[in-house]
Formats: sequence, C-alpha cells, structure tokens
Amino acid sequence: MRQIRLLAGEMQLQVAARDGQPFAIDTVHGSVSLLAGTLMMALQPLRTDLVAVQAAQIGIVTRNNTRGELASGQHAWFDSDRIGEPRANEGGEASWVEGYYTASDSALADVVAALRPYRRGNPAA
Repeated sequence: MRQIRLLAGEMQLQVAARDGQPFAIDTVHGSVSLLAGTLMMALQPLRTDLVAVQAAQIGIVTRNNTRGELASGQHAWFDSDRIGEPRANEGGEASWVEGYYTASDSALADVVAALRPYRRGNPAA
C-alpha cells in the first residue's frame, strides 16, 4: 500500500494510478484513500478538512471507524468520530495554492483561523 502521514499543515497531492493500488493519507483524525486524482487536505487541531479537486472517489475512515466517501468536486471535514456532510466545491477551496484566500458564506471565526498562520507579530496579540 502507498501511504503517507500528514502531521501538520496543509497539502495538495496529485496521486497517479498504479495497478489498482490505493494511496492512503493518515492524520490524527483518521485516514483518506484514493486510487488516483488530486486532493487537498488541511490538518486543524479539532478536525481534518478535505477537498476533492479531481478524483473518482475518496474513501474516509475516522479513528473510531465511521466511514464515508467524497466524490470529485466536493469537500468535507472529518474528526475522530464524525464526517461532515459532503458539499459541492464553490471554486475558492484551492485558492491558497495560488497564494490567496477566498471566503464565501464563512463564519468569521473560520476566516480568522485560516489567516492566523500568515499573521506577522506576536501570536498572542
């Protein structure tokens, strides 16, 4: 099995097909697997955010064995127990790869959390 572990931060990953052999990405919250495609993941303290850019199907298994799937063009989150409802991508989910952030109908707390790693100065301020 092809496998890596995301320990911190975010990543964009393009997985090539290889004789039907799945590629797995593990986080503290669970595991994601796919045969081929492009996805993005962000490890947060309480959950893992997942965006399927182009992939036939992505399997999700939480640490406590809740199972779900994500199709191409969808995004969702998962923690150790639950998987959020898959939602259609709105187009801005991959904007951080290009160096900008896009928010649409997002809670202010989510926007602040997304921008926090890029703030200069004292993190406690």
